[in-house]
Amino acid sequence: MAYVANLTLGMETLFHMIQRKEIVVITRTIVAEAYDTYYRSPTLKEVNMAVRDYIGDEEVFKAFRRDKAAQKVKDIIENCRCIPPERF
Repeated sequence: MAYVANLTLGMETLFHMIQRKEIVVITRTIVAEAYDTYYRSPTLKEVNMAVRDYIGDEEVFKAFRRDKAAQKVKDIIENCRCIPPERF
């Protein structure tokens, strides 16, 4: 769950960086910079804590039901989205 949320939010960081800098070609360096920016942000910890709290609050088997887990990941992503000027 955390992997999906972190990957989505990391890609969103890349998207905002590209828009801001008007980059035409995406290089490995730009991708690395975007993920470094995301992983240094407080959002990473927030996402991981939200997933831990969710799994801790639910019975293990119930927590990983496909529909319920997918909805929780969606909720976490929505709650943790950044406003571009905050980080860039």
